[in-house]
Amino acid sequence: MEEKVSIIVPIYNMEKLLSRCINSIISQDYKNIEIILINDGSKDNSLNICNKYKILDNRIQVCNKENEGVSVARNRGIELSTGKWIMFVDPDDYLKPNIVSSLLKRLDKESDIISCSCEVEDGAKKIVCHFFEGDFITATKKEKNKLYLQLMDSNFGQKGKIYTAIGVPWGKLYRKDFLNKYNLRFKKDLKRMQDNIFNMNAFYYAKRIKYIDEPLYIYNYEHIKDFTTKYKIDNTIFMNRIVTERSKLLKETGLIEDKILYLYYIKESISFINTIISNIILDKINKKTLKDKIDLIKKYCNNDNFKFLQNEKISIKKLGLKKWLIITLIKNNLYYLLYFALFIKCKINLR
Repeated sequence: MEEKVSIIVPIYNMEKLLSRCINSIISQDYKNIEIILINDGSKDNSLNICNKYKILDNRIQVCNKENEGVSVARNRGIELSTGKWIMFVDPDDYLKPNIVSSLLKRLDKESDIISCSCEVEDGAKKIVCHFFEGDFITATKKEKNKLYLQLMDSNFGQKGKIYTAIGVPWGKLYRKDFLNKYNLRFKKDLKRMQDNIFNMNAFYYAKRIKYIDEPLYIYNYEHIKDFTTKYKIDNTIFMNRIVTERSKLLKETGLIEDKILYLYYIKESISFINTIISNIILDKINKKTLKDKIDLIKKYCNNDNFKFLQNEKISIKKLGLKKWLIITLIKNNLYYLLYFALFIKCKINLR
């Protein structure tokens, strides 16, 4: 309980919620912390807020840098940290006052990572989100499988509406020596899900991981809720990139040899191609004819990241009807039918 914890907050244009976040950190009942505020080129009043708190609390250091994205900001925080343990906090979220002390109390000498669950703020609603039911410890490859499965399918191990999953970087303590030993850092060229890939690597190399099913972190759902239902200009590039990273990681670690993990990798890849096609359908910025859109869909379906799906023979029972239908239409070159099926789905989701 005397070990220093470095709390890293990457910040970009968060003036409205930033004070709430910082107040929750400086109010922790565990006092041996350093607070590293990384201002990632904010154009609002975020930097001034950071500097105000720096004057009020000598545990705070402020790093002001040009905008390079959240991955670079978090990595910079790791390099600046001097604590034995590292915790990440997003600036639109906040902490319960005992999160640090509660996680430290449950640590043991063998654990490299410890995680808690969270409470979700969805507008006026507050919902407890259990990544998994009950506390557990994982050490062996087999025990870690449930973590990998939730990284690839957030529904795994969770009940009810899914708000987030174990792949987030927050609500955890990471042993800094462990991160440095395996050079675990966030990939700066991934705009989303960089935390998911980071944690898949971290979970693989960790000697032991503890999960505490206690909602000690407050997660603001507002910024993510419309991600898959509205057009995003770089969604197609991002989805293609993330499946490249997932494939590379699974192959390098040998996890792809596990039949269950491989099935979930296939399911995730189909979900990504679904989102790519939906993004093409929702695109009103780049004026394309229907034929142009179909040609673009064909291009993505036949690149190296997704073409392997056309050779897989998987039953409806294993895939589920929706995923099975998508891959069956692709295998049979029924791209126009696929387009209109997803077009109807997109229109329904936007209502």
